[in-house]
Amino acid sequence: MCKTVSVAWINYNSMKFMSIALESLRSLYELNYPNMRILLIDNCSNDGSDKILKNYVEKVDKKNITKFYRTSKNYGYAGG
Repeated sequence: MCKTVSVAWINYNSMKFMSIALESLRSLYELNYPNMRILLIDNCSNDGSDKILKNYVEKVDKKNITKFYRTSKNYGYAGG
């Protein structure tokens, strides 16, 4: 029996390196790991990167394995 594996993917103002961020997400979707879930957490970005990532997930995530969360304030890396 396969257990569910959750991957926490934290974002904060990643517009400066968006191509790398999107490549990172793309690589997760290309994994053929059973029962994987992606928790994409935006830590209150203010550069628009949250919108780009959310749109990307809506277009690419055919298996509906991603949950997108946006915090109401920046809690720092560990808090996110």
